[in-house]
Amino acid sequence: MVGRPLDELWLWGPLPALAVAAWIVRDVAPQVGIQGLMALNFMHLAATWTRLYGPERTTHPGLAYVLPLGLISVCAGLVSQGLQAWLLFAVFLANIPHIGLQNFGLIRLVERASGHTSTLLDRRLDQAYQAVVPTGLALWFVTRPGADLFDSRALGLHQLPEAVSIATAGVVASVAALTWARLAWQWAAGHPPHRVRVMVHLCWGPGAWLCFSVLPPELAAIPLAGAHYIQYLVLVRRVHQRRARSRWGALHPFAWAVGLLVLAPGIPLAVGALAAPWLPGVDLVLGSAASLHHFIVDSQIWKLRRPAVTRALLT
Repeated sequence: MVGRPLDELWLWGPLPALAVAAWIVRDVAPQVGIQGLMALNFMHLAATWTRLYGPERTTHPGLAYVLPLGLISVCAGLVSQGLQAWLLFAVFLANIPHIGLQNFGLIRLVERASGHTSTLLDRRLDQAYQAVVPTGLALWFVTRPGADLFDSRALGLHQLPEAVSIATAGVVASVAALTWARLAWQWAAGHPPHRVRVMVHLCWGPGAWLCFSVLPPELAAIPLAGAHYIQYLVLVRRVHQRRARSRWGALHPFAWAVGLLVLAPGIPLAVGALAAPWLPGVDLVLGSAASLHHFIVDSQIWKLRRPAVTRALLT
């Protein structure tokens, strides 16, 4: 994934490739796709840990030690009070904008590197589009029959009043229409937008809607979530690879991936197996805390505006 020329595909447009893969296995082995998605999720969480607990761990002591303990305490408190649905809902609502805003950061990165100028309006529209449109599509998806495979029924979203669904659809449609109208105006004015900007908006707008509409419910989330996970793993690997002081970058890509695959599921599974008999719900507490921790620290430790990160991804 991290070798030329395929790395550009996995950074800018992994969603179509994963959608095709999900379509191919739809009648053969859907559980393979689902378990593969869970493995990628664990791996992309562990990729965050390589920065916080690796050679540069002293750079972010609060994020590495204080924040995880605080999040575990909060999640444990919610679960102990029977508020699991609220915790799941918080993770769900934070997860999708997190995916979209990573895309927004990648758009800005390639535009700066290529000399494309963007106005404040462009940036705000792109940011809103990537945060709102995938979230709205995901909310629509989890209310569909069959989507309970992803525990969406525990969120109670299928019981939302019709007015909420209509309002959400209106917001999503308005943001999407404004963004695409702006892109069309730029083309007409002789200032075409960067191809990566158009590609990412296509993948995470119409492309995501197509995935949810065409693929079976048990497979529809694989392209949306899996694309983010792969994108993140490629990003982290390339940054490590180009930083001489990082031992992670010295590993062969295959060894690096295997290391994350072993490290990531191993920790929560081991803790869950040891603690579950005495602490019911520990798997939910650890999984939710790990996800929330990832959402919070991501933008701090992998800032795409930093020159070192830009060079790692684009050179």
